[in-house]
Parts: sequence; structure tokens; C-alpha cells
Amino acid sequence: MKEEQPNTVSFCFDLQQVQVLPKVPIQDAFYAQQLSFYFFCVTATNCKNPVFYSWMESQAGRGATEISSALLDFLQKTNFAPDIHTLRLFSDGCGGQNKNSFVIHMLMLWLYHFAPGTIKKIELIFPVRGHSYLPADRIFGRVEKILRRHAVIKTPEKYWELYHQVGEIRKLGSDWSLVNIKGASLSLKKLQGISSSKRIIIKRGKTSGVAVKSEVLYRTDDPTKKYQTLLKPKKRLDRIELCEVPLGREIKQKKVVSLKKLLVALSGAQWYSTDPELKWLAEILERTGINYNDGDDQYENGEEACECVENDENYFI
Repeated sequence: MKEEQPNTVSFCFDLQQVQVLPKVPIQDAFYAQQLSFYFFCVTATNCKNPVFYSWMESQAGRGATEISSALLDFLQKTNFAPDIHTLRLFSDGCGGQNKNSFVIHMLMLWLYHFAPGTIKKIELIFPVRGHSYLPADRIFGRVEKILRRHAVIKTPEKYWELYHQVGEIRKLGSDWSLVNIKGASLSLKKLQGISSSKRIIIKRGKTSGVAVKSEVLYRTDDPTKKYQTLLKPKKRLDRIELCEVPLGREIKQKKVVSLKKLLVALSGAQWYSTDPELKWLAEILERTGINYNDGDDQYENGEEACECVENDENYFI
């Protein structure tokens, strides 16, 4: 991963363990279901200039749509040197978030529509656990060290302030948006054998278009593996559009009730008026249709649920 190759730039991306709001050191919080706050990190493999994409569970989930959209935003806003021909991306093999056809479709469309003409190839690489930290995990370790010094965090703004000590913050809804990458599946097929792949290679065609193949080895290409376009019959890449997805996601009633009990234990029955730091939560609860004055996270379309990687997990190639 740290090996420098000519005309190549490398990045690592990963979704951190879920942060919670409000974060409070009281016993009731241990049993309560709090609001989830997500941070997705993209960083160079030297851990310099990390970018954190953040969003609330009331805005969106944590599946392939969110990961693809954040990664697309990062690539579109990155200035690539004119001598860069290959882009390498490292991530863990979580099927519901990173290692799936939706992320591959997004990379294909970025390479075709938005990438600088000098970039000819993308390598998506999935390290195996057991040897060294992913760069993103090192970044998360720095963040957790800061968070441990703050026992109470009641607002998203406080999390952003602390994360900003480590890297740039991009907030969903103001700095980036969700795109309907799943709509591309109407024109693009799934890549077969993705679950056993160690590398996925996406390259520009000699004349036009984009082709993809998967490899089960890190350093050796299987000569029997052929590139394929993934296009369905009578479909064209230039006709695939990435439409913006409206924000908003239902919070399970069970979680809302549990969260309300925690807020009462934390700041009293009138928490929404006596604690100004919690006013933003009252607005979210209002949108759920449950009166704040009086379930478990699911992945859309059966996506595989992935637990975010612990900081002590290791990876190697």
C-alpha cells in the first residue's frame, strides 16, 4: 500500500464506528438508543489531508448510496496532477458499503464523465486483515484520542469542531449531496465474482467507454480474466445520469421513545426548553410525528450490514 508507483496516486476510504448523540456519561445512556452520527473518511495513504464526510441518521443511512456519493464528491473535488495515469483506492471488504457493484458503477461513471483525460485506470484494492492498519484507521485513532477527552457531546457542531482538528469536514446537505447510484443498475450489470476479488480494475477503452475486470490475486493478473463493459443490451454510458436524492430518513419509533427517555434523564422533562444545546434534537423528533413533550438500523434493499472496523484490526496485501 505504501509502495510508490510512477504516475499513480493512492487514497484510502473507510466508514468510522458510529458516533452517538447525545454522548453523555450517565448510566441511562448505556441502555438507551441514541441518534447515530456517521463519519466517512477519505485520506491519502500517507495519512495527510484527510477529509471527513458527515451526516445524521435522520438524513440518510450508511449503505452503498452514501459511500458512493461521498467518494464521488471527493474525486470530483480533487485536483489530480497532469502526470497521473492511475488512481488506486484502498478499503476494507465490507459488502454493504465498499465492496459492491454500486461503488464500481460510480467509479465507472466518474472515469467516463468526470475524470481528467490523463487518468486511464482505477484500481480498487481490498487488503486482507492481519498485517498493518489501513491509513483511515490511523486517522480514526487520532480522532478517538481527542474524543476521549470530551465526556459530554450534545451537538453535531461539537463533533465537527473536534474532527476539524484532524481534517476537513464536509457536511451532507451543504457541502455534498446524495446521488441515485442505484439507478445506474438499470443500465449496468453487476460484476460477477466480486466477493472473492482482491482487486477490481476499471480502465478506459481504447476508443471509448469503460471496461472492468476483477482479480483474485494482488500482484498477478489472471490471463483468463477479460475486461467487460457491464453495459446491458442497448444501453450507453453517456445516457446514464446521476440524479440527486432528497435527504430524509425515518427514525424507528422504538429509538425515538428510548432517546426521549434519555433526554428527560439528562436535562429534565422540559429538556427541549431548558437545554439550548438540545434544541436541534427537538426539531428532529418533531419531524418523526412523535410529540417530544409527552428501532434498530436497517439497510435498504437488503444490503449487508457491516460493523465499522475497530482500530485494532490489521490488514495486509
